[in-house]
Amino acid sequence: MKKELWSKGSEGHERDILTNVLSLQKFKNDFNIELGNAIGSNGEFNWKVLMVVSIVNIREIMDYYGLIEGDKSIQKIARQLQSAFKDSSIYRISHPRFVVVNPKEVSFAATYSFNERETVAIGHIRINDSNSEPIEVKDAQDLVEVLIRYRLDDRRDSNINIRHST
Repeated sequence: MKKELWSKGSEGHERDILTNVLSLQKFKNDFNIELGNAIGSNGEFNWKVLMVVSIVNIREIMDYYGLIEGDKSIQKIARQLQSAFKDSSIYRISHPRFVVVNPKEVSFAATYSFNERETVAIGHIRINDSNSEPIEVKDAQDLVEVLIRYRLDDRRDSNINIRHST
């Protein structure tokens, strides 16, 4: 049942069913629009920073407390992000992973805990940043794969650079 909700939420809806933040499909659609606008203009992205947020201990929470409590943890993190980043788009791109587009405050702590239960790791991805070697992506699916594979160091803020490839 849970897997069915996740797949319906990510494939057919603009909002994730569990958390009510924007869905994976909406992220892909929005990025493809952003990519098209950047290619059609001067190559500049409006998306400058993507903050990736992952619940690093979600498996342990689900094993110890159960699936329902795991879902509650995911919902709680989503609410915290919505409260902290009211002016930013927040997407859930995988089970324990969220992306915040252009957060106003990018110096968020690299890790923090909610009620001593959920440990959250955070990394920032800069788009077209010349200070680091870029990872090239050609479309939204490439970017999603990078974001899901992106290993967040739970002790420090992590940065990578994304650039569009043709």
